[in-house]
Amino acid sequence: MTDRHADAFADLRAILVNELRVPAAQVTSKASVHDLGIDSLARMELSVALEHCLGIGVPAESLQTAETVNDIVLLIERAPGPPTRTGTN
Repeated sequence: MTDRHADAFADLRAILVNELRVPAAQVTSKASVHDLGIDSLARMELSVALEHCLGIGVPAESLQTAETVNDIVLLIERAPGPPTRTGTN
């Protein structure tokens, strides 16, 4: 795992725990988005939280295709905007 990937995962984990109230112990890279209780509304909330907390744009439509936490991490890595590690923790 690269530093960038690890940073993106840590930032996403913080957002999932602090903003969407997902239990921290359940957030692993292989965790199913569905199993974490992230439905279509929560994906929209996640899109807004990523913009607010990290300053990056990940459209809710892109998040709809994510099946695992790692899929979302990959979307974060490819998103336009500032690098991760800008504001959650």
